[in-house]
Amino acid sequence: MNKQQTNYKQTGIGEISQNWEVLNFSSITENFDAQRIPLSKMQRQKRKGDYPYYGASGVIDYVDDYIYEGRFLLI
Repeated sequence: MNKQQTNYKQTGIGEISQNWEVLNFSSITENFDAQRIPLSKMQRQKRKGDYPYYGASGVIDYVDDYIYEGRFLLI
Protein backbone atom coordinates (compact mmCIF):
# COMPACT_ATOMS: atom_id res chain seq x y z
CA MET A 1 0.00 0.00 0.00
CA ASN A 2 1.50 3.35 -0.95
CA LYS A 3 1.00 6.77 0.66
CA GLN A 4 -1.78 7.71 -1.79
CA GLN A 5 -3.85 4.70 -0.67
CA THR A 6 -3.23 5.17 3.08
CA ASN A 7 -5.11 7.62 5.25
CA TYR A 8 -2.90 9.63 7.58
CA LYS A 9 -3.63 11.67 10.68
CA GLN A 10 -1.72 14.44 12.40
CA THR A 11 -0.54 13.71 15.98
CA GLY A 12 1.70 15.29 18.59
CA ILE A 13 4.65 13.43 17.09
CA GLY A 14 3.79 14.17 13.46
CA GLU A 15 1.84 12.49 10.70
CA ILE A 16 1.16 8.77 11.15
CA SER A 17 -1.01 6.14 9.52
CA GLN A 18 -4.71 6.35 10.43
CA ASN A 19 -4.46 2.74 11.69
CA TRP A 20 -1.73 3.55 14.23
CA GLU A 21 -2.06 5.14 17.65
CA VAL A 22 0.34 7.14 19.79
CA LEU A 23 0.91 5.65 23.26
CA ASN A 24 3.14 6.49 26.20
CA PHE A 25 6.08 4.10 26.45
CA SER A 26 5.08 3.25 30.03
CA SER A 27 1.64 2.07 28.89
CA ILE A 28 3.10 -0.71 26.72
CA THR A 29 6.15 -1.72 28.78
CA GLU A 30 7.08 -2.83 32.29
CA ASN A 31 9.87 -1.03 34.14
CA PHE A 32 12.02 -3.33 36.30
CA ASP A 33 14.53 -0.67 37.38
CA ALA A 34 13.31 -0.67 41.00
CA GLN A 35 14.29 -4.35 41.27
CA ARG A 36 17.79 -3.71 39.97
CA ILE A 37 20.66 -4.18 42.43
CA PRO A 38 23.47 -1.76 41.58
CA LEU A 39 26.92 -3.11 42.35
CA SER A 40 29.95 -0.94 42.95
CA LYS A 41 33.20 -1.72 41.17
CA MET A 42 34.54 -3.22 44.41
CA GLN A 43 31.47 -5.45 44.78
CA ARG A 44 31.80 -6.62 41.17
CA GLN A 45 35.47 -7.46 41.75
CA LYS A 46 34.39 -9.87 44.51
CA ARG A 47 31.71 -11.45 42.31
CA LYS A 48 33.57 -12.18 39.06
CA GLY A 49 31.72 -14.60 36.80
CA ASP A 50 30.27 -15.32 33.37
CA TYR A 51 27.19 -13.06 33.34
CA PRO A 52 27.39 -9.59 31.76
CA TYR A 53 26.81 -6.61 34.06
CA TYR A 54 25.45 -3.66 32.11
CA GLY A 55 26.03 0.04 32.68
CA ALA A 56 24.99 3.09 30.68
CA SER A 57 27.61 2.40 28.00
CA GLY A 58 26.97 -1.35 27.67
CA VAL A 59 28.67 -4.32 29.34
CA ILE A 60 31.02 -2.98 32.01
CA ASP A 61 31.86 -6.19 33.85
CA TYR A 62 30.97 -9.87 34.35
CA VAL A 63 29.47 -11.22 37.59
CA ASP A 64 28.61 -14.59 39.12
CA ASP A 65 24.81 -14.33 39.22
CA TYR A 66 21.81 -12.59 37.66
CA ILE A 67 18.36 -11.48 38.85
CA TYR A 68 16.31 -11.47 35.62
CA GLU A 69 15.43 -14.44 33.43
CA GLY A 70 14.26 -13.70 29.88
CA ARG A 71 14.67 -11.16 27.13
CA PHE A 72 14.67 -7.48 28.10
CA LEU A 73 15.22 -4.15 26.44
CA LEU A 74 17.92 -2.15 28.21
CA ILE A 75 17.50 1.59 27.88
